[in-house]
Amino acid sequence: MGQTYNVVKPEAGVTIFGELYQILRDHFDAAITNMVGAAAPGSPAEGWTWYDSVNDKMQAYDGASWRDIDYNTSVYTDVLNSRGTAASLDARLDVSINEDGTLSGSSPAGAWWTAGTSPWAYVGQAVQFKENGDKRSVYTIGRAIKLNGVTGAPQYSSVTAVAYAAATTTVTLKDGIVSSSMTTPEFGQPIENFHRKIPWTRGFYSNSATSRDYAPTGFALLADGSGGVTAVGILSAATAGANHKKYGIM
Repeated sequence: MGQTYNVVKPEAGVTIFGELYQILRDHFDAAITNMVGAAAPGSPAEGWTWYDSVNDKMQAYDGASWRDIDYNTSVYTDVLNSRGTAASLDARLDVSINEDGTLSGSSPAGAWWTAGTSPWAYVGQAVQFKENGDKRSVYTIGRAIKLNGVTGAPQYSSVTAVAYAAATTTVTLKDGIVSSSMTTPEFGQPIENFHRKIPWTRGFYSNSATSRDYAPTGFALLADGSGGVTAVGILSAATAGANHKKYGIM
């Protein structure tokens, strides 16, 4: 135990050489072991350090109380506790989080992705690839895409545009991750489209519907005909701009 430090020894004119050597050894032992012990040393001075052998923590005396300064030990302990029985924290997180940051839920990470079934091809641009057939219902705007075989694979992105012509669907991605070495593309779960509901009353009109409420290429008005609604028509152009229209319930 390294707590044999004595603040009053050696004493000038009192301590003899036969005692001095042991006192010095005790003091050196206390210094190099940080006064290790199961309990804090008595009568501490500000700045003293003490290694708590029971809790495996380094403490420092601030003049009033002992403070835990062994932050690294507590962080290490937290990591050990967080990983549970897994070999590492990374392995533990793989149970619930996919590589792209999405939650895996109760299904394995691979179940979140579906591989394309039609022939595909690289079109010479880092943000595009094409696939045979009309795949517009598959590669919807915002849908997550996973590419294997490319640099740093797997790489992830999302669909920003899709076009169909000449029996081929061209998919444009947000990120430039496409290359000629890519293997079959995989797509994630579908993205739901949520439209803002606008309060309407039969016989009145609303000027709340603008192109800012929906994507410019997907603007639509839906009317529930159960209340006697027969049509939704444009009444007049608003003065705020060409994209603003007044719609009426007839």
